Amino acid sequence: MSEQLKFELYEDELLQPLKGHELSDLESYIAGLLLHASSEQPMGIADIIRHVQVNLRKTISPRLVKGTIRTLRKEHLFPILARRGAPAGYWWCASADEMRGTLQAADESPGSNFSHFIL
Repeated sequence: MSEQLKFELYEDELLQPLKGHELSDLESYIAGLLLHASSEQPMGIADIIRHVQVNLRKTISPRLVKGTIRTLRKEHLFPILARRGAPAGYWWCASADEMRGTLQAADESPGSNFSHFIL
């Protein structure tokens, strides 16, 4: 594989991270929401529920949101991070440094859900 092709594949994945993944409508929608969230402005569970209700016209529970995010992390290996402290919520990881920092903080927190990430 040429260096140019490797770069094009890498660039495509950065620009369209959901491409090539078989996702349910709910998984795709939640992943899309989290792509627009950030560490500074994470997306809380109540926000996700509200967006799903308004845009997909579905009523979902906090448990379903958490389960969907768990699936996106574990089955699709999406780099979705979370924080319990302010500002609390979920977001799509923007860099390796952000991943390391969040994982280090999670290691200090009981009940962390990041054991499947390997750096």
